[in-house]
Amino acid sequence: MSTRRGGGPNRAGYNTDIEWAGRYTRDDALGICIGARGGRRFNDNPSEVPVLYEDAVLFWPNDKPEWREERWRFREQQEREYYE
Repeated sequence: MSTRRGGGPNRAGYNTDIEWAGRYTRDDALGICIGARGGRRFNDNPSEVPVLYEDAVLFWPNDKPEWREERWRFREQQEREYYE
């Protein structure tokens, strides 16, 4: 779900629209990610990972209506196969 509050350049926050996602300096991002939910001491896998904005745009572009419909059909097919 997309919200327009709390994100964007020089702001913190999660968002499905890349333009409104929180952005941090490298040092701030590493500080947050290293200690998130207890860090490596309490977790096998990280719960937070720093990603460069330019990489995020390529890796996780904004959603498109046709993608949502395709995901819905894919999940529906998976459920049918699971319960057969």
